[in-house]
Amino acid sequence: MAKPPQTKPDSFSDPVEGDALAALLDEIAEEETPERLLKLALELQQQLLLSKQLKNPN
Repeated sequence: MAKPPQTKPDSFSDPVEGDALAALLDEIAEEETPERLLKLALELQQQLLLSKQLKNPN
């Protein structure tokens, strides 16, 4: 399976959030087991939704 392009932490507005998301993306890129990939993908989805809600509370 092809690896997704690397995402730089500075592409996120909050450096702490960017580091956490970048680390999660790195874990996803390196993971091979479907169960762990699903868990990481769900965690990423939760973090992105939370980030979106914090930036735009409407």
